Amino acid sequence: MKIVIAQNEKGKEKLLEELKEKLLRSCPAAVVEILWDEGKGEPPYEEIRKADPELFINFDLAGFEQTTLTGGVVYNLLNAKQIHILLKDNLANEKYLQKQLSISMFFYCVGHRYLEHLSRSYPDIPFLKEIGEDGGADAICQAAMEVMEICHIRT
Repeated sequence: MKIVIAQNEKGKEKLLEELKEKLLRSCPAAVVEILWDEGKGEPPYEEIRKADPELFINFDLAGFEQTTLTGGVVYNLLNAKQIHILLKDNLANEKYLQKQLSISMFFYCVGHRYLEHLSRSYPDIPFLKEIGEDGGADAICQAAMEVMEICHIRT
């Protein structure tokens, strides 16, 4: 199994390395790859697609501004289960949650207040759950394991 974690924001290196270690401990047969945007401002969709992951983990709606020719969210085209971790509220790309989203997308947010806001504002989000108040590597790994179980992905 291949897991790709995409990140475009500096300062999360420690969190991502901890998450990678925890995922490898939980899924010893997995290959976990972290893709950095190298200053481009968005996770590189083509690199993610070429990596062909079974599970894609993304943070704070990075890359949701990338759209298809018809205006859809480009991540809908990925042939992977997706976990979108929302560590902050009032995200610039939050408006893209109004668009049609793939049923392969699983959203986890930090904080009950933000969960209520998202549920109220974007009722068509396919899967939305709170991961607690800290959004640390343990909580994110647990969310990944939950998605793998829901989707019957072998660990």
